[in-house]
Amino acid sequence: MTKLRLVLDTNVLVSGLLTQNSIPQRIYDYAIAQATLLISQATLLELERVLIRPKFDRYVSLEKRLRFIASFVTRAEHIDITESIALCRDPQDNHLLELAACGSATHLITGDQDLLVLNSFREIFIPKTVRFFVGGKALKYTSQYFLIEIADEDDTVYQGRIDSAAVGWVAR
Repeated sequence: MTKLRLVLDTNVLVSGLLTQNSIPQRIYDYAIAQATLLISQATLLELERVLIRPKFDRYVSLEKRLRFIASFVTRAEHIDITESIALCRDPQDNHLLELAACGSATHLITGDQDLLVLNSFREIFIPKTVRFFVGGKALKYTSQYFLIEIADEDDTVYQGRIDSAAVGWVAR
């Protein structure tokens, strides 16, 4: 089974850090455990710029945010950007498309409407919905396992399970 190669938008990473047991946190946890997370210099700089903002101090300490960045950097595959892309209606988001293309990503996970309207880019899916299921019940947490589904624009659903005997992703 081919391992997914994921680009996680900064909004997903920040939401995951700030909100325990949230869908963004579970996406990040899945990516670390079962997929390959991709990062570029531009995405790292954006994450650092966002997470050092004082407005997050009341939610998570600066120390924890910096540890998160350090952990993310060591766990992600670093991609050199060799192609310039100007496709997104918000030019500030093109760096995510560049990372996805240069890193041979399978999915770009985002909550940004400027990227979601693309549906897909080349062979890279930009799913509109990401759903989590635990023991058949949506969005319920268990320490044993949880399932993740990513539905693409053609309604192909990729499903993965995280537990001690993870089975990876399958299209259904």
